[in-house]
Amino acid sequence: MEHRKYIEQGLLERFEFHSYGHALEILHEAFPMEWRELQECLGKLWITLADLKKVGGNETPIPKKFDHVLYPYGWREIRISGDLVVKKYPRKTAQRRGRFAEEPYEVETIEGALPDFRRTGGQTHGFSLCERKEAV
Repeated sequence: MEHRKYIEQGLLERFEFHSYGHALEILHEAFPMEWRELQECLGKLWITLADLKKVGGNETPIPKKFDHVLYPYGWREIRISGDLVVKKYPRKTAQRRGRFAEEPYEVETIEGALPDFRRTGGQTHGFSLCERKEAV
């Protein structure tokens, strides 16, 4: 796997990584300090089989463990909300080709929210790059 060259060996032994849309390459090249911090945090993160079996959503030990390793580096969980405004413009004529009208015939707003982690004072970076291979 080509993305293995961007990940510390110790993490490769503990986690299974998946990179979508060149996420690892982007983190490694554009945000080297943040990527180094994330790898250090993952190196300190230990999730047990008991942690995985415990029910309770955000009240399980796992989110607290992420907080414990990320907070000292200045990372905080935030909620990002954004709306997408979609405007549909018809063609001026009923033909397949031609100019579009100046005014949209329909406007639709799509609302949404995404959970994310953010490093205080830095840019927002989403990450969902790894899953547990096996419980420790």
